Parts: sequence; structure tokens; C-alpha cells
Amino acid sequence: MANVEDLIAFTSLGMLILDEVHLPCGKVVENVIGGSGCFASLGARLFCPKNLSTQVGWTIRKGHDFPAETLRQLETWGMTLSVIQEDKCPSTRGQLKYLDSTFATKVFKYITPTLTIQPEHLRNTRLLTSRDFHLFVDPTQVIEQTTQLQELRKAASITPRPTVVWEPKAYSCVPENLQAFVEAMRIVNVFSPNHIELARIVNKKVPPLPDEKFFEDLCAPFFHPQDDGSTPQTALVVRAGDQGCFVKSYSEQKWLPAYYAPQDNTEAITRVSKVVDTTGAGNAFLGALTITLLMCSEDVIFAACAGNVAASFVVEQVGVPKLSSSGDGTDLWNGEDVSARFQAYRARLGHY
Repeated sequence: MANVEDLIAFTSLGMLILDEVHLPCGKVVENVIGGSGCFASLGARLFCPKNLSTQVGWTIRKGHDFPAETLRQLETWGMTLSVIQEDKCPSTRGQLKYLDSTFATKVFKYITPTLTIQPEHLRNTRLLTSRDFHLFVDPTQVIEQTTQLQELRKAASITPRPTVVWEPKAYSCVPENLQAFVEAMRIVNVFSPNHIELARIVNKKVPPLPDEKFFEDLCAPFFHPQDDGSTPQTALVVRAGDQGCFVKSYSEQKWLPAYYAPQDNTEAITRVSKVVDTTGAGNAFLGALTITLLMCSEDVIFAACAGNVAASFVVEQVGVPKLSSSGDGTDLWNGEDVSARFQAYRARLGHY
């Protein structure tokens, strides 16, 4: 039997981006850790206790200018990192500008060529054995990458089929790609666009106050029986930012409010004071959902609760939450125990 430290439960094929963040006050902060791979790995790590942290794996391609202190910070998370040094090119960098004091309006652009992560980068690494993979790609790429992962795993005599959670690239979420999305969704375990992306795919307008019926309608085209009568076994998890998420499978569905969704005026004030920046919250949601689906429950609704809690830690600051320890060695993120926040959230929902 393999040692616990040798097991890999989660691996993201998302990137690490070093952001140059322009704050509303005019201050510029450089080398802010970001990117889909960073936040998805963080979400998984939030729901992995310290003694299991090495089961979260991530590949990083770092350029010649990658700050040593950034790598040291990531190493404090205790994950299994596969670091590829790219001496001939700069690290992936982006520029993030906030356009108002609420942090709600922002623009992003890459300012260097991107160092993407491909399945090939997992060859001859322990990360190839991962039981879960997070992909952040378009419909064509999700088919290509899942096929490549299976081929690499077969060549390495890794027989179990992994769980694949797919987050789509925003540029691909257009009506003409609807059928491509329907087909690609069937080869993954969880498909998770945000509500704006899904509305674009099915060519619907998002109302000012979308209700559960609206989300049901968004999901409907993905659950029509195929010509052979089969129906998808994939779960569709629609992330809706500060509203929460909508989980839909062929057999069940449920709306889950965001952790910081206010229930009364007092909570509304608390929410406004706690939510700083939503960048990366959706990625962290999926990392937590993915590893919870594997480690704690095969119930995607239960796992989505973990996703909402992971997102709540990410929105509390620009960048990533701060990791520390309690007196007994328990991980604290922004000074709080993740499991305690998770239990409080589930209690609010009636302990789903």
C-alpha cells in the first residue's frame, strides 16, 4: 500500500500568474499570486488538513524572473509542487486594474506570454497519478486534455479513471459552441461555468435578480436525452458569485447561497465589510468541491457547500488568504478554522 505522503488526490492544470494589481487608491502592488491553478489548488488545500496537504499537487512553470519569496510562500502550504524552470522566458504576468472603490469593476490583461500547463508536463511525475484533475480550458481542449491524460496514465500503468472537473474559458462561452459544450460535458464528472458564461452559451439574458427557475432553464439543454436515449451522468454546477451556486444533475438539483449572502440587515453590513475582492473565488470553489467530492462524500451538493466556504476565504483580501496555526497545530486561514466555518455554513442550511 502506498504511503499517505505518496498519494495525490488533486492536481490542477491551471496556471500561476504574478499579478501587478492597481488598487482603487492608486497604489500598485506587484507579484500578487494569482491564476486559476493557484486558486484551485488553494481551494483544495483549504479542505486538506495539514497531515494530508501533500495530496494536493500542482505544476508550476516559473520563468527566469520568478521571485524566490513567492515560491517560499507556496511551499508553506505543504502541497506537492512540481516546479519547471523556464530560463529563457519570463514568468506569466498579468495586470489587474480596479476601476472603482468597491473592487467590483476591474480589467485584466496579460503582459507577458503565458506559460500554460499541459498534460505532457505531468509525465514522469507523481502528479500524473492524481485521482482528481481540475481543467480550465475550452470544449475542444477538454477533450484533448482528458484523452492525453488517459494515454499518459495508461503508458505509466495507472489504471483507475480520474475524476475531472472542468471550468470553461470565458472566450469559448458563445451560442455557436452549445453543441460542443454538450458533447464535452459528457466526458467529465463536473462541468462548472459561471452563470454569465452559461447564459451566453444558451443565448439567454441574465435578469437583474435571477431566480431558481432561471438557473433551471440555463441547465436544461445539457440534460436532454441523446439520440441513443442516454442522459448525462455529469453534474452541472453553476457558480453565481455573491448569489451562490446552483447544482444540477439528472436526478437532483439544489440552490446554495454564498457564505457571505446576507440574511438580515446586520449580516448585510458584515458582508460588505468582509468581502474585499472576488478574484479567484470561482477557482477556489472548484478546488474545494473537487477534493471534497473525493475525500468526504460523493454528494456533489455537499461538495458544493465546501466550494462556497472556500470562496469565502478568497474574497476577504486581494490575493490569497494568510496561513497560520492554532496552539494545537490546526491550520488557520485568515485566523479561522476552515472546518468550523464549514460546519457553521451547513448549520445555516439545516445541516445539508
